[in-house]
Amino acid sequence: MDGYEAARRIVDLAPGLPIVGQTAHALAEDRARCLAAGMVDYIAKPIELEKLAEVILRHTQPRIRRAS
Repeated sequence: MDGYEAARRIVDLAPGLPIVGQTAHALAEDRARCLAAGMVDYIAKPIELEKLAEVILRHTQPRIRRAS
């Protein structure tokens, strides 16, 4: 099973769980394929720790609503 199939199965089991793909490719079609499989984001290799932390925090921290 590849990561795309794994993502589809995880989405079926836990729809609210954010999945971040990791790929060796940084092309637009790779990003589109990740998102189509149910991933919320993706990060290309080589992994930069600061970028990885940014992506994880983006999808795991509660959103703060601003008063109008």
